[in-house]
Amino acid sequence: MHTLKQPPQRGIKPQALSPKILIAEDNLVNQKLMSLLFSKLKIQVDVVSNGQEALDAATVNNYDMILMDIQMPVMDGVEASCKIKERLKEAAPVIIALTANVMNGDREKYIQCGLDHYLPKPVSFEDIKMTVAQFTTV
Repeated sequence: MHTLKQPPQRGIKPQALSPKILIAEDNLVNQKLMSLLFSKLKIQVDVVSNGQEALDAATVNNYDMILMDIQMPVMDGVEASCKIKERLKEAAPVIIALTANVMNGDREKYIQCGLDHYLPKPVSFEDIKMTVAQFTTV
């Protein structure tokens, strides 16, 4: 697991039974896999297929965390993350980059846009479980 920055200080939410999570992933198989992994944690998720949909969903829902695929159509994950952080400022959720390849300079690009963490693909159940525990109040 690769942490880009320290987890943001988040207060305990009253009556929080489960974190509100958005998955932004264009690949249908990966969407189903991520949904299955979260269902094992008894966490329901919302799923969108591109960065623009992620931006739209993040501005109308109060997500605790977004798992953001980096390479997507319409708007890529980095641009969507930058816009979410810019638009929501302090109210922005934790954004976790999902990527199959971490090349030189990518980590810095993620930090610059305010991404909080990244997970390499393929993502394991343990990675998901640890990330949820680290960045949300379950």
